[in-house]
Amino acid sequence: MEPNKLEKQFRDQLNAREIQPSAQAWDRLDAMLSVAEEKKTRKPFGFLFIAAGILVLVTLGLFFFNQNDTVISTPNTIVGTETKNDTAQNPAEIRTTSIVESQKQNKAVAASDVQPTTHNNVTLSAVEGQQPTTLYIVTESVFSMDGDSPNIEALTQLAQKYNAYLAIDEAHALGVFGEQGEGLVQSSGLQDQVFARIMTFGKGLGCHGAAILGSAELKSYLVNFARSFIYTTGLSPHSVAAILVAYQHLAKEKETLALLKNNIIFFNQEKLRLGLKPMFVYSKSAIQSAIIPGDDTVKNIATQLQQHGFDVKPILSPTVPEGQERLRFCLHSYNSEMEILNVLELLSTFVF
Repeated sequence: MEPNKLEKQFRDQLNAREIQPSAQAWDRLDAMLSVAEEKKTRKPFGFLFIAAGILVLVTLGLFFFNQNDTVISTPNTIVGTETKNDTAQNPAEIRTTSIVESQKQNKAVAASDVQPTTHNNVTLSAVEGQQPTTLYIVTESVFSMDGDSPNIEALTQLAQKYNAYLAIDEAHALGVFGEQGEGLVQSSGLQDQVFARIMTFGKGLGCHGAAILGSAELKSYLVNFARSFIYTTGLSPHSVAAILVAYQHLAKEKETLALLKNNIIFFNQEKLRLGLKPMFVYSKSAIQSAIIPGDDTVKNIATQLQQHGFDVKPILSPTVPEGQERLRFCLHSYNSEMEILNVLELLSTFVF
């Protein structure tokens, strides 16, 4: 289905049912973000706010994945309890819990219609020769367990080639990438090429909830037809006010973003100097993962780091595939270079 046909479908269905939510706190935040987006996209923009982050992709999945649609989901190394079996059977097909749940909740999409790709694979060989009614590509801009990123520009080109709809979860990029922490898609100037962006406020912003960024018609459609949005508790005014203040802080406190970026660079330089780079997943984000196989081994090293005052968490199987157990370092703007140096030097003494 061509994009203009999908938009016509939205309009036709909205002719019969139109709800326009209105509340002062929401409207202020929506207006502020919409102005910023429209300056970059040069088209009407809409924001749909959702109370729980996991509902965002479920909401998209329930109301856009229809019978005969094909969903291409790029894998991520984080797996919830619902996807534990996927880890054991095929580590290459690990996907975010929310993507899996959207498939489960939407009975119109058969399991065979969801085609996972290998990590950071930007080809769609799984659908070559097929004739899906509509094609969706779903991924994250920063993978939550590895900290690396897909080639978003290549994905936008792929979406154009196959006339597909690209949805990107920016949970771990918001507040990290861009001049004002707007995320990786916008900082790359690719927001015009993305059908929907999911902004999760519980990570870098330290708030609660999430939003779907897309066209005004996408917003209106979801407001009127997304059951998982309609029948969930909305964000409270003080939660929305906190998100508004967090965005205002990002716009004003550019020095804080610069500190975080410098810490990421310094962390990468030091792990190279100490000979630790081979054990780390390549990452230019605030998430840095050191692969240390074996649950007992990685737990033991994490305990030793914690005893020295560093809150570094071990990630165990089956949350990640067996043999891919890891220490997950999350960098912050307030971390000092001395703290980064000390924790990496300690790590080197424990692993060498």
